Amino acid sequence: MDLDAFINLLKITSFDGSELDADKFNVVYAGAIRPVNNVGNIIDAAKLLKEEKDIQFLIYGDGNQVEVLKQRIADEGLTNVKMKGFVEKKYIPYILRQVIGQYTELFSNAIQLDKSKQFQ
Repeated sequence: MDLDAFINLLKITSFDGSELDADKFNVVYAGAIRPVNNVGNIIDAAKLLKEEKDIQFLIYGDGNQVEVLKQRIADEGLTNVKMKGFVEKKYIPYILRQVIGQYTELFSNAIQLDKSKQFQ
């Protein structure tokens, strides 16, 4: 991959990533939705965490399992999973930047908390 092209794609702002900016912890999958990628495992995790209102699962992609997974999400009453549909590859760096930013902030806060306990 051309690193300069990737960096330029990080600057895209025309993508509606409003749910990525939500006050929730985002678990994101972006890719083909087909058996080999076992996206059903993400639905399993969402089911286990469905009572955690501050965690959401965003699934970007298309494939031959989309309808099956949408039906499963509906049947299991999972409100913490959003099937976002196909996304052009040029938007993937933007999505990743948003998610990595959240993780960086989370880990930074955790490190600060840990440092505050050092002298107790």
